[in-house]
Amino acid sequence: NRYGVIRDLFAMVKSGRLPTSVYLEFLEAYKDEDSYIVWMEILSGMQEIYGITAGNKKLKQGLAKYYRNILKIVAKKVGWVIDHKESQTRSLLRGAVLYAYGKYGDKQTVAQAEKVFSQRKKKPIHPDIRAAVYSLTGSNSNAKTQKELQSMFEKETLQEEQRRIGRGLVSIKNPALFQKTLSYILSKHVRPQDAPMMIAVALMINDHKLAVWKWVQKNWTTLHNRYGDDHLIVWIIKGLSGFNDIKQAEEIIQFFKKHPTPTAQRAIKQVVEQIKLQAAWLKRDQKDITKTLKRIA
Repeated sequence: NRYGVIRDLFAMVKSGRLPTSVYLEFLEAYKDEDSYIVWMEILSGMQEIYGITAGNKKLKQGLAKYYRNILKIVAKKVGWVIDHKESQTRSLLRGAVLYAYGKYGDKQTVAQAEKVFSQRKKKPIHPDIRAAVYSLTGSNSNAKTQKELQSMFEKETLQEEQRRIGRGLVSIKNPALFQKTLSYILSKHVRPQDAPMMIAVALMINDHKLAVWKWVQKNWTTLHNRYGDDHLIVWIIKGLSGFNDIKQAEEIIQFFKKHPTPTAQRAIKQVVEQIKLQAAWLKRDQKDITKTLKRIA
């Protein structure tokens, strides 16, 4: 029931039948929630709302502050200490919650992730928190950490683990280092079938989506030659759905008119429609979200 309620409420908000503030305030009732399934639904909704605010720094900061308040109790419950008798869902919940708590700006969580990463040779990182540790550590990378992640990526033989490390690489906030990561994606060190997924993830990270889109346009000939007749190019195009600006939708339309990609026509239409829906959502509820956060955050 708790899952169904929050899922249906978010659907009503997204469709415009209820203001976003209703959802945000309702999250207070879930602070003590400890169900993995319920939290996956909540975290997904939180991310979608956070995503449509890209470009509004003040609004993003307000949401991040409020989200930390919502996550504080469950983050403390799951903690960093792994109980080998706990259920698999509890272990999965830990990774998801700690990643979100750190992503939305909890400094202690980020610091602990970096500590766990730095001690990985003495104490291997538990598989269920590796994605969180790599992404949170990667987001604050310096050149040394970036090289460490690249070295780990190149030595790793398991595809699942490589993808976790890859997400850490594309999470880097430093603009200059991030550009190096983009170049790295097309290097010999990244398998051709993995590059589109890394690009898609990079496109979905709010701080970098414009930079990635410009890079995609600049490198489109290479990308199209590699993946133009393959379903993998759809991964790249779907990553563009994170934008929330009508002008961006028009730019995407014009780009693909000049660079036809028959295998991805459906994906392009879906992306443009998604951007328009998100732009309408933001226009409809931006003042509502801002007013609500002033009161509750």
